[in-house]
Amino acid sequence: MTKAWINRILAAIVFFAMSNVHATQTFQRGDYAFTVASTPDWVQPRSVAATWDPQAPGLAGERWRYWLVDFQADRRAGVRVRYYDMAYEAVTSELAGDAAKFETDFFPEFQRLTFYEVSVRREGVWQDHLDPKRVTMARRETSFEQDMTTGAISALLVLDDIRAGDVVRVRYGIEGENPVLAGLDDERASFATTSVMLDRSMRILFDKDAKIAIRRLDSAPEPVEKKSEGLHELQLSVHGIAAFHDEGVYPVWYWRVPQLVVSENRTWADVAAWARTLYPPYKTLPPDLEQRIVGWKRLPSVDDRISAALRAVQEEVRYFGTEIGENSHRPAEPAEAWTKRYGDCKDKARLLAAILDRLGIEAYPAIVLATHTKGVADLPPAASAFDHVIVQVKLAGESIWLDPTATQQRGLIRKLDRLDFGVALPVASGTHDLVNVSAPTAIDRVSGVERYTPAADGKIVLDVETRYAGNAAEQLRRSLRVHNKDELDRRYADFYRKRYGDVEIKTPVEIRELDAEDSVVIHSSYALVSAWEHNTSSSRVIDMYADLIAERVGLPKTMVRTAPLAIAHPADVEQTVEMQFPTGWHWLGKDEKKTIENAFVHYEKDVHVSGNIVRNIQHYTSREDALDIKEANSHIQRLRELNDALNQRMAFAQSEPDDQKQRRQRLENALRNIMDKQQDDNHAPAHH
Repeated sequence: MTKAWINRILAAIVFFAMSNVHATQTFQRGDYAFTVASTPDWVQPRSVAATWDPQAPGLAGERWRYWLVDFQADRRAGVRVRYYDMAYEAVTSELAGDAAKFETDFFPEFQRLTFYEVSVRREGVWQDHLDPKRVTMARRETSFEQDMTTGAISALLVLDDIRAGDVVRVRYGIEGENPVLAGLDDERASFATTSVMLDRSMRILFDKDAKIAIRRLDSAPEPVEKKSEGLHELQLSVHGIAAFHDEGVYPVWYWRVPQLVVSENRTWADVAAWARTLYPPYKTLPPDLEQRIVGWKRLPSVDDRISAALRAVQEEVRYFGTEIGENSHRPAEPAEAWTKRYGDCKDKARLLAAILDRLGIEAYPAIVLATHTKGVADLPPAASAFDHVIVQVKLAGESIWLDPTATQQRGLIRKLDRLDFGVALPVASGTHDLVNVSAPTAIDRVSGVERYTPAADGKIVLDVETRYAGNAAEQLRRSLRVHNKDELDRRYADFYRKRYGDVEIKTPVEIRELDAEDSVVIHSSYALVSAWEHNTSSSRVIDMYADLIAERVGLPKTMVRTAPLAIAHPADVEQTVEMQFPTGWHWLGKDEKKTIENAFVHYEKDVHVSGNIVRNIQHYTSREDALDIKEANSHIQRLRELNDALNQRMAFAQSEPDDQKQRRQRLENALRNIMDKQQDDNHAPAHH
């Protein structure tokens, strides 16, 4: 018997032993606990391949490999138990430290974490590494920086002596589900990751009579359904999965990797009915808020009343979410949110809907999927399919969609309808299906003018004025509330220093916020000390770049696409550069008109001279928010042309005095006559 076969037999014996020796034990870590136990009877353990299949991706050149990724879930009798099995390998020593650390999150308020196995295979032999003393638990709150606390606990396991080539296997389970979801959740598994996978499997158990809804995203493989006594089972196993390459710049609604999403069969009306239980009629509102509402009722139009209420909730009630247990989906009473002056999306949406109701305006919270917008329609109906709450306002059959978590929105209320969530599920009686959220009407509009004026001392005075409107103004206002004036001056001056070198600030940044127009104007001026490049003793060159447009037409990191490409939309950007050249100089360029367009973008460039000023006017507009794979690669070529056109090199030369120009022309004419005579002599017939 060969050594390899002996190692395989030993590995099988060790695996069988490790799978069954752990009696259930509970280990406390401060306020939190986890258990160690044997594998549950309902689980069907998978085996880890002894060697990597030479026909599968990942045999050579990989840095990290997953030998096995298995997910199983038991949803029978209303129970939620999930089982995970991962075997992975750091192929290089640089990643061995990552392989030695394992981390998973759970919610101790309604979930229990259990470890079934932690083992390491080295040279074909498995060794037990499940040491409860090496498990630490902490409330890390990774979302705290996003003003949210969820109550999640991180369990961290650090292993000793992990080397490149070791296969680390961790099997664990999480039992329990947030009761606020009332069982209206789903199960999901991705069938691709940024590393290769040798074996990927999924198994879900339902009650025998359960009706199952299955959604395959991005060409996920088809599962197999089986029915036996007391059991309705769904299984899927895939062998040899290549690594997913992240191409970047995806449309927000696009599902990037193949996913299988499974749940009990239900309708969106079922989910809407569940949501209505979380948003009962509000009780009372605080006296100070009622007094504000009395004042808002006196405003001349319904739009003004909506705008005043929205501004109060957006600006006076800060965003912070305490999303622990039922609070993850059940909003606070509007009076509580107003009194505390903070709340998350659901708290602020319910508060705004309550205020609008007191103003006699029909309004409802509406749940959406902000991370994938209209992609929620690709999922089976489930309460867990949503992650954000906005407000639907109904006016004479028209819907206005408002986001009470947004800030620094200005202008007319109907022009604020720039939310592009695609679809929403209003929390209103009679809701039976997803409804369309109208596309944005406010354009991301930016217009900038840069005026360059050479001075007698050799410097160039640069005067810059940029106007932002629509969503661009909203984003800028938020930035202005964060950065102080000195920081803005440095940031803007450094921008031109990177382009032109030494820069002196002549006029610090001046900001004008025009709320009625929903626009912000920024003005500043600088002295460019050494911006000229000297081509010759009598010529000068300066490079100029349409940076405002460049921000919206950047090339993706992957130039050959296999997925849809997102476009910043709706955008309307114009940038004008004016270069005034001094008396005695002339522009060496030529007037130019250029157009680059397709069904998705339109770009125009107009360069011309007028008197002693050269103007370079560039205008860009978007037409769609995304394009499919068939059109992506040709569009990238248009983007390359467009990016090349954004750069403009301006060259100027000193004009000659008239007498010097006449002498040069006489000399050139005389030289030409001599050359012509010499050429005639060379071609004259020979005399004999």
